[in-house]
Amino acid sequence: MKIHDISVKIEKNMMKYYSLRDVIHTFERDYSKGDNMSLSSISMQMHLGTHLDSPYHYIKEGKRIDEIPLEKFCGKVQVIEINEKEIKAEDIKTKGIKCDKLLFKTPYSKDLNNKNKDASLSYFSEDAADYLADTNVDLIGIDSFSIDRSGAKEKYVHKKILGAGKIALEGINLYDIDEGFYYLYAFPLNIKGAEGAPCRAVLIEGEIL
Repeated sequence: MKIHDISVKIEKNMMKYYSLRDVIHTFERDYSKGDNMSLSSISMQMHLGTHLDSPYHYIKEGKRIDEIPLEKFCGKVQVIEINEKEIKAEDIKTKGIKCDKLLFKTPYSKDLNNKNKDASLSYFSEDAADYLADTNVDLIGIDSFSIDRSGAKEKYVHKKILGAGKIALEGINLYDIDEGFYYLYAFPLNIKGAEGAPCRAVLIEGEIL
């Protein structure tokens, strides 16, 4: 059994969606200040780094992150590699859906791994969103920080996928992950009423107990 950490490290000047604020990590007490302990606080938006979007993020009547059963955040997952930054319905149909959880690896994984902040984000086309919304897939992940095209005003993809009751997992680093089947564990922080939450996402390769 091998564990792959596909989470982005939370740190100052990290890779992120262009409109989000940087994380603020403050050591309120620390040995370097002469204290006998270390105590820090963190301030960040829910959608910084590797995170989950619940339907409530764009759907007023949708479930919030703490209302979703935990089994939705773990289970067998199919990693699909797409060689373009736009993921189209035809790409997904060609690969074939074999699990109810899908992670999409695109060229952005290399940008993310190399911390190329000038790189354009990958995203799902509208026809891909339409197609996925009508499947039994319950979790859709992408290496990019948004399932929509960067700067998209209408957020069609978010509304279509989240409106179908599905969960989006964004900001996963799949650079060292081969296409295939794994076990995913991506549990959100248990934040009451939140529209999303950071998570530590890992893939398990091989047999698990």
